[in-house]
Amino acid sequence: MAGDTTTGSANTNKMLIGLGIIVVLIIGIAIGFYSGGKQATTTTSVVTTVPTTSTLTTSIATTSISTAPLKSHQIILGYHTSSFLVGAGLKTSINFTVPEGAVQGQLDGVYTSTSGIDVAMVTMAQYSAINSNPGTITCASNYYGSGTTGTIATPLTPGNYSLIFYNPSSSAVDNVTISQTILLSYYASS
Repeated sequence: MAGDTTTGSANTNKMLIGLGIIVVLIIGIAIGFYSGGKQATTTTSVVTTVPTTSTLTTSIATTSISTAPLKSHQIILGYHTSSFLVGAGLKTSINFTVPEGAVQGQLDGVYTSTSGIDVAMVTMAQYSAINSNPGTITCASNYYGSGTTGTIATPLTPGNYSLIFYNPSSSAVDNVTISQTILLSYYASS
């Protein structure tokens, strides 16, 4: 059909729709780039009507781009640059949560003890096992060791955790001193 311009016109309209979608995507990427790559949600919609010989077709393209800034959160856990006692064969724990959607979670701090303390950061599932048998603390994936000094430095994903100080001695009370604040930090949208 040499003289049929309907097919050529429909193909031209489809190409224009495709170009429109590409332009919207490029604009969205540019917005994300110039906002510093921080996260939020911007939605852009393009509606184009393409006439054909017998029907009307509508095409919608939606792009979601992350552009809102993340806020830094820093929370001091437990005992701020102070001392506490852990009785023989007992433990002290500090429970905390890294909220869903948080990124770059980190737990940091420094402690000392008088006679040697076991310290570990565990998930709540691991906590249940250690609560039943405190000696299993040495099997924790984030076990900082037994000794008179230690450094806590652990990256975290969203979830519920417990920082445990366990005194394995059968007779001595251990005095634990937090010499550098135990700090939970992460970035989240709220």
